[in-house]
Amino acid sequence: MKKIVIILFVFFFSLIGEAQEWRSFAGGDWAESGFIKSLKIHNDSLLIGGGFMLKNETVNRICFMWDSINIDTFNYVGLNGMIPMGLANDSYIFNDKLYSGGELLENSGYVLLKNLVHWNDTSWLPVGEIGNPNSIVYAMEEYNEMLFIGGAFTVIGSEEFDHIAAWDGEQWQHVDVGFGGTMTGVEDLVVYNGELIAGGMIAVPGGALDYIAAYDGTEWKDIGNGVSDCVYGLCTDTINNFLYAGGVFTFVDDSFYANGIARWNGFYWENVCEFNDVICGPLEMCFYRNKLFAGGIYINGSDTINGIAYFENDKWHPLNVLDGTNGGVHALSEYKDELYIGGIFTQAGGQPATGLAKWYMPEDTSCYYLMPRVFSTTDEYYLSGGEVELQFFNNNAYVNSWQWDFGDSGTANVKDPMHIYTATGDYNVQVTVTDGACVKTASKTIHVLLGDEIPEIENIDFKIYPNPSDGMVYVELGNSQSATWTSQGATQSRTLTKREGLTLRITGLNGHTKTTIPVTNEKTAINTNGWAKGTYLVNLFVGGKLVRTEKLVVE
Repeated sequence: MKKIVIILFVFFFSLIGEAQEWRSFAGGDWAESGFIKSLKIHNDSLLIGGGFMLKNETVNRICFMWDSINIDTFNYVGLNGMIPMGLANDSYIFNDKLYSGGELLENSGYVLLKNLVHWNDTSWLPVGEIGNPNSIVYAMEEYNEMLFIGGAFTVIGSEEFDHIAAWDGEQWQHVDVGFGGTMTGVEDLVVYNGELIAGGMIAVPGGALDYIAAYDGTEWKDIGNGVSDCVYGLCTDTINNFLYAGGVFTFVDDSFYANGIARWNGFYWENVCEFNDVICGPLEMCFYRNKLFAGGIYINGSDTINGIAYFENDKWHPLNVLDGTNGGVHALSEYKDELYIGGIFTQAGGQPATGLAKWYMPEDTSCYYLMPRVFSTTDEYYLSGGEVELQFFNNNAYVNSWQWDFGDSGTANVKDPMHIYTATGDYNVQVTVTDGACVKTASKTIHVLLGDEIPEIENIDFKIYPNPSDGMVYVELGNSQSATWTSQGATQSRTLTKREGLTLRITGLNGHTKTTIPVTNEKTAINTNGWAKGTYLVNLFVGGKLVRTEKLVVE
């Protein structure tokens, strides 16, 4: 690798010590031209990818490493003489090897380097032996010890791959069963709650476009009812365990207006943009100083935001009273207490910036960032034998403490408690979380009922076997026993499996849905192959109402 030492020059617009300020990257004069598309932290360095020409050079490069002082470049020409040309949309170091994917062109007959390459310390090489992706690679992410790539491609070599594939270090693996894409296909990938999330022009399982999906290692599934148009950017909030999706959509879950940015809390979608004067369409998002930053946001109103903004107190804010960037922002990453901003621009904050700049703000001392929630499998529960045991969930895994009030004088101080109710009623359940000096409370009302119009729970013959299991599991609702229920004062009887609307919803102990299976026969099969080891909850719903929960252990 070639090392270029650069003396950093920092420009700023405020003379007040720790004020918010734009800062130049490497003195602002690091490149003749530059379009930065990806920023990834690896060990203690920042891997920067795109297409650029360094100062005093005449060759196009696709990536380099930055340690906050030096630019370390990879050889332009490998020992094998091959040269990657074009634009790297994403770069990733997987198993200690550098991979770059994008709009990489055939150059001087080097067809082998089209759209996806890797560097083996001496040469640029194709990935695998079957050939190249036939179109653009937009995103890379490591998941389940494999490198996933997504994009507009439909084949690799001559083998069909529907816009997504996984590289295990030796060969390509199919992960596109039930996955469908069109046009640009997969635009972004991120890991959230132990699953791989894909956003773009995609659909699962082979149905209408929902533009966002989750992969658990065995199958693809929808995230709620998805969004109404293409997703370009994804990011996660680890403090609150939220997933953010950004793009050109206007509706989420087929139900509410979202205007380009929405938040999935693990159970349902929430709105972020609520203002008529906001035009949201971020290409990239990330968190810096516990605030959501988004590139590609413009506001038509009293505040004009060019290229990038952050969200706080239910409003988008410009980075400075001066201009943002004069072109698109395509990459964001926090690195060594600064926000690195990459894209296709020549100015940032009114100063020269060839595709790359930095933004600094002091640590946030407010508590706005902390957003606790109370979750449960449903809102209505039914007494069985005079009691019902409920599982509650909170989204803040890394706070200092939790204090629960279940509304019946019961309390708990763990993250995801169980609680037994013995009387009907409406209960206001609250959790108070403490994170340093910040204390926030969230609440939810649940309803405990007797069960009119619902089969008496104690009469349901509900069996799960084998349990524990490491493969196929069967849930049996025995036809040998009819269930009874009360309707308008009269006792009626009917075989449970003949009733409509029976559904099994399997969730993890964090409450997040693993799979949902309709019950149509006495015995229902569940394939747990590929599931993470642990305990799951098997929830039986009748007509949309939860009537039984049993634990399943996967070994």
